[in-house]
Amino acid sequence: MNTSIIFSVVTFLLLTGCGGGESGAAPLAAIQIAKPLSSVCAGVFPDVLSSEHLIRFEETAKIEGSGADLRTPILEGAQGKALCENKECKAGIPAPSALAISSFVTSSRTEILSVTQSTTFTASDLPNIIVGADNLTLTFDAPQADYWSLALQKIASITLNGRNTHLIFKGGDYQVGSLSVVIPAGKPSLRSTTSITAEGPVKLLIRDTLSLKDLSLPSADAALTINTSSSRKDIPDPSKLLIYVGGETVVKMTGGYEINALLYGYKSVSIDGDSRSILRGAVHAKGDLIVGDSKPGGMSGKFIYDLSSVEKLYKDVGQCSILPDDPGDAGMQTLIGIDANRNGVRDDVEIYILTKYSSEKEQKALIQYAKVLQASNFVSTQEQNKPVLESSWKAINCVGATIGRQDNKSYIAMDDIDAKHFNTENRLLQQDRLSDLAKYSVFHAKKYGIDACIIDPVTLSE
Repeated sequence: MNTSIIFSVVTFLLLTGCGGGESGAAPLAAIQIAKPLSSVCAGVFPDVLSSEHLIRFEETAKIEGSGADLRTPILEGAQGKALCENKECKAGIPAPSALAISSFVTSSRTEILSVTQSTTFTASDLPNIIVGADNLTLTFDAPQADYWSLALQKIASITLNGRNTHLIFKGGDYQVGSLSVVIPAGKPSLRSTTSITAEGPVKLLIRDTLSLKDLSLPSADAALTINTSSSRKDIPDPSKLLIYVGGETVVKMTGGYEINALLYGYKSVSIDGDSRSILRGAVHAKGDLIVGDSKPGGMSGKFIYDLSSVEKLYKDVGQCSILPDDPGDAGMQTLIGIDANRNGVRDDVEIYILTKYSSEKEQKALIQYAKVLQASNFVSTQEQNKPVLESSWKAINCVGATIGRQDNKSYIAMDDIDAKHFNTENRLLQQDRLSDLAKYSVFHAKKYGIDACIIDPVTLSE
């Protein structure tokens, strides 16, 4: 048995049954398990446009990427996808089930912050932000994920009332009370009037309403761009930006729009643009889905269904998922490595666990253990090491209760993950440093059973 000497004190207590009380370990961040896309998950976005209630195209729309190009005329009362050829529509497939995600928990701050210059926001809890000036850039940078939490920034609300304004969201999760953009009337710009950019994977949860309106004359370019590329040669990845809206969603752009995102509305969704407008990705509404045109008699724009982006949806919501990308040699260059999906586990270790171990229960237990290993990279003092040791106590007990201690199965599995995690000279040196700290660390613990697992107990009862 060669379980990592980082946890030598914890392992000794576990084997001897010692310990006199609760460990008091801080809760782990929500565990996000990746696995191949299942048929259940594939039904959430069956097509670029879908609704659980009503779909209405007020003008003709052009839809691509669904096996064949489709021209969809005015459509009333359709359920799910409607197949239309030569202006004759057939019944669509049944509406998909609702996508359940975490609760919308936004900032409770009530003060108003009036922004008059380009600003970067790095705090975790922000008030109501109002921008009334032109030519400004607001950058939102969610605090980096650590062992205890995901990258998250809470914002009371964002209101933009200026021209040529830009929102940049760094990779992470953002929970916003409401997001409102009103582009005032004025001289049309030759460039994008308002842009929303995702730098890295971004999940934008809007508790109330998403309202994007353009009151100006049509511009020579799209009035609104969301997750677009500065180079016309590069096709943006819609899966980089996941937008969930708890209330109504309204996009009304007389100057047109270009949107590359996956949009999920928990109520009605209304999208209105001109014939130059384009949306790549997918849109789903639990309520009505209405697609219109700013010019009667024209086209409602072009919609391109991005199947690969829909599949990637589950990488970030943590339900049915595909594996993160293999970081390769780049993941070996630093102590902490690469955690692109920011779930607290190094990507190469996550891939290893989810491909070698087929049981979902074992995967989740070992992911919990791997989170502790990753947390150890940030430790340099005994005080910092104490909460990691306490959480390692639960992780080791979870693996033992899940995989079983007979024939040292759980320890063999943990040794396996240790070897994958401590796989460079710097990481082995950190292991030695932590071992020295652990020798003099004392904390009270108890012997846990399955309750040590920070995962859904329903899954473990299979």
